[in-house]
Amino acid sequence: MPMGLLSRSTFFYKQVLPYLLFGFCAIFVLVGLTAGGPGGLFFVLFGVVMALVYLMYLRHLVWPLADHVYDRGEFLLFRKDEHEQRVMLHDIADIRYALTPLPQRLVVVTHEPGPLGHYLSFIPMGSIDLHLYPLMHVDPPAFVDGLVERINRAREARP
Repeated sequence: MPMGLLSRSTFFYKQVLPYLLFGFCAIFVLVGLTAGGPGGLFFVLFGVVMALVYLMYLRHLVWPLADHVYDRGEFLLFRKDEHEQRVMLHDIADIRYALTPLPQRLVVVTHEPGPLGHYLSFIPMGSIDLHLYPLMHVDPPAFVDGLVERINRAREARP
C-alpha cells in the first residue's frame, strides 16, 4: 500500500548547517589571526582542518540526500533539486538504515544507476533528530519493514 511522502525536510542540514559549521571554523581562524604567535597559528590550523573535515562530512553524507521521496505503490520517486529518479520496487537491490553519523538516513541501493545515482539516500519520516542516539537503541521507522516486504513481493512477481 503506497504511503505518500517518505522523507523529512533536508532544509536544516543542507541550508543552515553549512553556515553554522563554517562560521564556527571562521571564528577559530579569525581568533588565530588576531592573536598571532604560535598559539594563533594553532587556532588558524585547527580552523582550517575542521573546515576540511566538515566539507567532507557535508559532501559525503548531507549533500547527496534526496529532498523528497514519494512512495507511489509500484515505485519510489526521488527528487533532488530539479532532478527526479523513479525506482521500481523490483529494481531495489538493498535498503540500509544508517544511524551514524547524523543525519539518520535510509539508503536505497538500486541494481542500475539513474540520474541521481546508484545509492539514493534520504532522511526518513519517523526518524528521531536527537543527538543522544549513542545512548539509546533506535529502530528504523515503522514503514521500513512494510517497504521491504513489498520489495520482496515485487521481486518474486517479476518474470
